[in-house]
Amino acid sequence: MGEGVQVVLFVEDEYLVRVTIAEELRDAGYEVVEAGNAAEAMRVLEAPSQRVDVLLTDVQMPGTLNGLQLARWSREHRPDVVVSIWSGAAWAVQEARTLIQPDLVFAKPVRGSTLAQSFRRNLPPADDAQERLAK
Repeated sequence: MGEGVQVVLFVEDEYLVRVTIAEELRDAGYEVVEAGNAAEAMRVLEAPSQRVDVLLTDVQMPGTLNGLQLARWSREHRPDVVVSIWSGAAWAVQEARTLIQPDLVFAKPVRGSTLAQSFRRNLPPADDAQERLAK
């Protein structure tokens, strides 16, 4: 990972969707770490050596935690990580908008380029994110 590159932890249980959007985010200049469920994402977020600037999570996933619960956990345990949520369920999109900044909530389907544009508008520059971690 180079200086100035933001890292997206992308949590999506549908494999083909995950690899497609992850590749689009990479093409937009982001480093992407993929996880298939909340438990995998939590392991990444707990790893001291793994930088994460933004958590992009689906809501409905297999396992004991859904994406909204993961978002709440992340805000408590990793407040330095910006949370973004996407979902195909209207109820989940509405609830997510009460939990996080509405500009970072997306209704599926959405292209990776749209996500990347929103991240550029709503995230601090990558160098600022590095400085936040150093403090």
